[in-house]
Amino acid sequence: MALNASKPARLAACLALTMALLLALTGCAAQQGMQGDQAVGRAHYNRAMAFGQSRQLDRAAQELELAVKADPGMYFSYYQLGLVYEAQGRKEAARQTWERGLRVAKGGPDREDYSRPQAIAEMESALLRIEPQPELPPPSIAQAPLPTYQPPPSKPKAKSRYGSSAKKSQAKAGSGYAVLVSSNQQKASAQGDVKKLKAKGYSAKVVTYKDKAGKTWYRVVVGGGSQDKAKSLAAALKKKGLASSPQVIKQ
Repeated sequence: MALNASKPARLAACLALTMALLLALTGCAAQQGMQGDQAVGRAHYNRAMAFGQSRQLDRAAQELELAVKADPGMYFSYYQLGLVYEAQGRKEAARQTWERGLRVAKGGPDREDYSRPQAIAEMESALLRIEPQPELPPPSIAQAPLPTYQPPPSKPKAKSRYGSSAKKSQAKAGSGYAVLVSSNQQKASAQGDVKKLKAKGYSAKVVTYKDKAGKTWYRVVVGGGSQDKAKSLAAALKKKGLASSPQVIKQ
């Protein structure tokens, strides 16, 4: 009886050992598969970069599509793929790719080979670049200024090429430009950029913008003045590392 009673115990122990070995082998295979996917994705990405430098855009697009298929978490592949689509004139495909890449970058871990905040800033800036600028509505009758009577001058004044009036006109024509530092859908992120810029002595503010899809964007804008001054300011911000892709915009 003692020998017969030990058989079920020995059978249960063998089954438990077999299940433990199977689970260990399955875990190792899954880990190897994940590493293999990342290696395959990186190989396709490297080939795409080579094709892109030689302006073989179709081949570059194919390799980047295979890269994100092999490694969906490689967020910087989405940025490069969107650039290729944009160069091919496929702006809608580029927009969808960057939006998908933003979801991946914001929801996934940081990669050692490419900074996640940098990729997010680059894709947000790229989306802003291809997004059409909002059209301002025409002023209503209540907002339109009423015409006022201006009496003619007693003596007509000769227009001087170098007079103060000409200088004022030139100054007015060259004003109205600023630098777009970043564009975020998170208001707190935009306010953080403003705080960082103000700490460095720059006049920054958040401007709200809603695109055609109804999404609200919080734009961080710095400075104002002539186009040349805005270009110089953009170069200075980029050199100091305060903006990855600053853009000169008209206010």
